[in-house]
Amino acid sequence: MYPLKRFMLCFNCNNPLYASSPKTGGGKSHSPRYHCARKSCVGIVPSVKAEVANSLFIDLLKEIQPVESTIKLYKEILNRTAMQQLDNLNRRLGALRGALTSLESERSTAMRRWNSGKMSDSDKDDILASIDADIIEKREQLEALEEQQAVKRTQIDYIMNFMSNAHKLWLDADVEMR
Repeated sequence: MYPLKRFMLCFNCNNPLYASSPKTGGGKSHSPRYHCARKSCVGIVPSVKAEVANSLFIDLLKEIQPVESTIKLYKEILNRTAMQQLDNLNRRLGALRGALTSLESERSTAMRRWNSGKMSDSDKDDILASIDADIIEKREQLEALEEQQAVKRTQIDYIMNFMSNAHKLWLDADVEMR
C-alpha cells in the first residue's frame, strides 16, 4: 500500500515521509496517506493520499522512459559488451569440452588395455575412478559456464524490457519488489 514510503521526502525537513491509514472524518473507513508528523512540519506539510502519490509516480515513470533511438543504441552497446564476454565464455567452454573429450578418450584407452589383459582390475579401477572424478568436475564447470551464458542473455532482455516498460513493471510487481 505504501511502496514509496522510503523514497518520498518531506519538502520541509527533507526526511522520508511516514505512511499511515487514519480513519476518515466519519470514522468508518481508513484513508491511506503519506505524511510528515515531525514537529517542524505539522501544519506546514499536507498529507498526500497514497493512491494519488502512487499514481503520480507511475506517471513520472512514463515520462522518464527513454526515446526509442536511445533504447536501440543502449541495446547495441549492451550486446557488444555481452558478445565480448560471451566470446570469452565460449573459449572457456571450448577448452572444457576439449578436456572432456580427452578424458573420455583416456577412459576408452584404459578400458581397451584392461580388456586385452594389459592392466589389472585394481589399476583399471584406480584409473577409471580418477578419470570419472575429473569428468564430473569438468561437467560441473561446463554447466556453470553455460548458466552464465544464459544469464547474460536474460539480463539484456530484462534491462531492455525495464527501460521500455518501467511503469508496467512497477504496476505488475508485488509490494516488496516495488
